[in-house]
Amino acid sequence: MNKTPLITYKSILRLSFCFLLACFSLLVYGQALTPQSNDAGKWGFVDDQGIMVIPYEYDEVSPFVNGSAAVEKNDHYGLIDESGRELGRGLAYGGIDLVGTHSVYRVELRGKLGLIDSQGRELLPADCDAIVLEDDFVSFGHHLHTPSATVGIIDYTGRTILPEGIMTQTYPLSDGVVLGKGASKTEGKQIWKLYDTVRGNTIELPSSQDIQYAPFHCGYALVTENPKKKYFIDCKGKKCSPDYEFVGELQEGHYVVSMDGLYGVIDSLLKERVPCKYEAGGKKVSEGLWNTMVDEEWGYLDMQGKNVIPFHYDMSQPFYKGYAYVSQMMGTEMRFGLINRQGNMVVPAKWEDILYDPFGQKTLGTVWVASGSKYSRLDLGSSQLSHQPGYSSVLFDGEGNSIVCSNGKWGCVDANGELLIPVSIDSEGSVMNMIKRIRQGGLTHLTPIAFRRLMIYENSKRNAHALSDRIDDSLWDF
Repeated sequence: MNKTPLITYKSILRLSFCFLLACFSLLVYGQALTPQSNDAGKWGFVDDQGIMVIPYEYDEVSPFVNGSAAVEKNDHYGLIDESGRELGRGLAYGGIDLVGTHSVYRVELRGKLGLIDSQGRELLPADCDAIVLEDDFVSFGHHLHTPSATVGIIDYTGRTILPEGIMTQTYPLSDGVVLGKGASKTEGKQIWKLYDTVRGNTIELPSSQDIQYAPFHCGYALVTENPKKKYFIDCKGKKCSPDYEFVGELQEGHYVVSMDGLYGVIDSLLKERVPCKYEAGGKKVSEGLWNTMVDEEWGYLDMQGKNVIPFHYDMSQPFYKGYAYVSQMMGTEMRFGLINRQGNMVVPAKWEDILYDPFGQKTLGTVWVASGSKYSRLDLGSSQLSHQPGYSSVLFDGEGNSIVCSNGKWGCVDANGELLIPVSIDSEGSVMNMIKRIRQGGLTHLTPIAFRRLMIYENSKRNAHALSDRIDDSLWDF
């Protein structure tokens, strides 16, 4: 493993960061110790009066956190306190890195990892192959990816939660239990296990070849015996639900489930919210509503099972940012529209298709609607159409921009509906590259000259492209 570098102040000390760091230290510790280097490139710490407190003797240093700072001298790393005293094992490590939010340091020694607290106390000796920090606990492992692999879990005080030797792989700790795999006591083969961290006992679970367990949530774990048999167990490993044919992902505290070919909804505590009596249903609850079907027509139920949007659509999808995608037959053709949570038709079901960016808008203010195989932009507030007669294809970049295509050429419409990049580019990839450069330059629109420069840059036959691998991007003015 390569040496883990400290936060390096050699390049950023010239900025105002150290002033902010000094203010932070003063507020937290009552004493402001600021890293400072001398002409020989050695580092020490001075107080808020500029008086030397810790001499210039280190090659690298990091800021003080909870009364200690990571330092490096002659490729040896460790912690010191505000008097300069070495903590714990001293400068005994080959690398050190402040990690997480609990003021702990991951250390490296001869290719192995360990964990120490801000006072240098070893929470994990530096002999681990992997360390993973979670919010309230730390997982670690030895001999990973080998038959003798072991894993364990501690908290941030070093207290053991899961002793090593019980499991070889685990899900994260949840609801006071650890679910994972380990060797059977009798047969030695890998089986599913449940470890109760309060009682300290291990339960061996049914472990046929096909059976799979999902992580615990709210005290229950989903078990899949085969594609048509799923059920839940509690923290003692006991089965506590009927057999389901289908269990959807947990969304908004609810699962969509099916029994005997009929669909319903249960909550995260396995309480029935909507009985399993519906012919079909969406795979998730969204914005408190579930789309389902009665007599081949779709509508929406709330989590009390009340029909809040009538069953009269030929197809429906879950709600998204206050709107749902629905369809109705017009003669022999299927047409699409949008409804709001009150069931009002916001966009009439007369369009061949409707597209929107699921990531690029905080609120769904605009969509693209298709008529005659051409997409135009529809403002949901004003119901005004723009960019007509439309584009043959519309893609999204997740940042609010729409990548549009017409007659084999590509361009970009920004989040405000303005044509940011004319539809004259050979590929959507080039448009994406141009958007990136526009964003890096802090531009909101393109002048004709700026657009021409971007065109040159993206043209593989131009000198700019040929030289771009020799001249750093920062030296180009576009």
